[in-house]
Amino acid sequence: MTFKGGELSAEEHLVIQGVVSGTVELKNHNLTIGESGRIKANLKAQRITIEGMLEGDMRGDETVVIKRTATVVGNVTAPRVSVEEGASVQGSIQTKEEKEAASGKKTPQVRSLADTRDKGVTDRNEAQDVLPK
Repeated sequence: MTFKGGELSAEEHLVIQGVVSGTVELKNHNLTIGESGRIKANLKAQRITIEGMLEGDMRGDETVVIKRTATVVGNVTAPRVSVEEGASVQGSIQTKEEKEAASGKKTPQVRSLADTRDKGVTDRNEAQDVLPK
């Protein structure tokens, strides 16, 4: 399959094992770029899985999975992103959800046992009582 210079959209899950340039948008469906996929496009789908090569930005409504065989040059935005060991990613990864960003709500702080050491806490159960909520 070769698709150049346009917008590719579908109302079903899509697996690409070819060359695509332009934009790819799937509403409420999953997009997989297979190992032989060579994509130069911006992507938007519910769930995106990359196994081949992508040059462009991608936005996953639920998740983006970048497999070990993947090469990605572009920015990734999704509530959940996973990158397997061996994958190549050049770009930023943003995991803040759209609704949260639009509302201006702060993301929760990462809390760890290390934050409580100055309070003499050595146990995770004790830490729950000491750490700010």
